[in-house]
Amino acid sequence: MLPDFPELKQKLHDLLYLGAKIEVTSKDPLLNEIEPSILHEGNHPIIERVDGSVHDTGLSTFKGILELKTEEIENISLKDLFQKFCDTYMQIAKQQKKMFFDEIAEVTENVGNVINMKGRIFQIED
Repeated sequence: MLPDFPELKQKLHDLLYLGAKIEVTSKDPLLNEIEPSILHEGNHPIIERVDGSVHDTGLSTFKGILELKTEEIENISLKDLFQKFCDTYMQIAKQQKKMFFDEIAEVTENVGNVINMKGRIFQIED
């Protein structure tokens, strides 16, 4: 039986994931500003505003799929493997951005801060 190196494989995975995250977020100013947060207690975050209103943000799950065929594993270069990690992280990043803009749209709609231009170009009137 050939030796298996689970700790080494886990460290390589972690480094590839971190590198992909840095690569993808560094190219997108919005993603670069999204900070992960730790939920210390409870099962979902709630925002309580100064005016007393409460917004239950809930939790979101983001998924990315990295698939390698057996034939690929035997011959894949580190560069190609890193690119696959970047592609996978990009899948996750797109979901994060969609959720971000959906949340902004919902909040602005709720406070009445939405202007519907009905397809016309937004321009300042004199």
